[in-house]
Amino acid sequence: MNADGHRPIDDSNRRPRGAAAERHQTTREDRSLTDQPDIFPVHLDSGLAALWAGWLDHTRATMHIDHAGTGDDLSAHMRDCFVAVDTQLDDALRRLGAALPESITRVLEVGCSTGFKTFALQHRFPDADIVGVDPDADGIALARGMAARLDQTRFRRTPTFTEAVGEDLPVDDASVDLIVCITTIEHVGNVDECLAEMARVLRPGGVLYLEAPNYLWPYEPHVRALMPPLCPKPLLRALVRLQGNSAHARFVDHLKFVHPHWMERRFDALGLSWRNLYLEKIRDILEGRTDAIAYRRLGALLRHAGRWRLGAALLAPFAWTGVYPSVMYAARKPRAET
Repeated sequence: MNADGHRPIDDSNRRPRGAAAERHQTTREDRSLTDQPDIFPVHLDSGLAALWAGWLDHTRATMHIDHAGTGDDLSAHMRDCFVAVDTQLDDALRRLGAALPESITRVLEVGCSTGFKTFALQHRFPDADIVGVDPDADGIALARGMAARLDQTRFRRTPTFTEAVGEDLPVDDASVDLIVCITTIEHVGNVDECLAEMARVLRPGGVLYLEAPNYLWPYEPHVRALMPPLCPKPLLRALVRLQGNSAHARFVDHLKFVHPHWMERRFDALGLSWRNLYLEKIRDILEGRTDAIAYRRLGALLRHAGRWRLGAALLAPFAWTGVYPSVMYAARKPRAET
């Protein structure tokens, strides 16, 4: 592990290169997603509307969110969802940079829900085999319903969706170039088994992008509650009620309180090299390189400190304690020795 808190992946330049660079040269301006009303060309009919209604009823009855529509109608809502997750995916691929495999023929999303990130991955990698897995039967049914109604003239290939848990992926050994797992690992039944499964299905040289809340940070984003780090669940339930979110209190029972030290130990045990992308993000803020609007004032303050060469000193406490908002990693399976 180096001073920045990561066991380095063998890429000194974090910008995409070669074929990866060509794939990622689709900037927000070039792609103009928000200006394309048919960017998510799915035919809406009564059958798809019924699938949406079923998923919404299930989500509101059993989960922590009150899913609200956007746009003027369901077609506009689907488009808005696609644009939102595509923007999130753009940020993930930018942070992966040169860690992105040069050749991507198969991509797996673990925890695909209704499939919008899986569709966005198909849009990004149009010739690849894209697979989404999730244990939510209603979410998978909706994702399949949208896939069946996708305009094939706009999407050369259609992603596939499978109902499955992360601890038992229905995927062959060493068959996946890129795994995307965003805000999912904290919901699985067994974190260690899920990580082991993802390591199993990665090809040598394949990369896992993983992002989740960091439970060393004193805030739980799903239930929107302030809490002490690694808060005992009975106390967290009480804190959720005290903070006016009583309807969400039961949701905390299934959460797994993942944090950087846990993730890094497991990556090491599985033989994966890794980069702590959130520490890189903090370093970018310290050095004034981030374009995140929320960090402009903080970035100005930390750039001033950086002139006095205090950046490393300010970064070190984050690395040592692991106290920052998100777990965010790129983990690579080593290539076979020749």
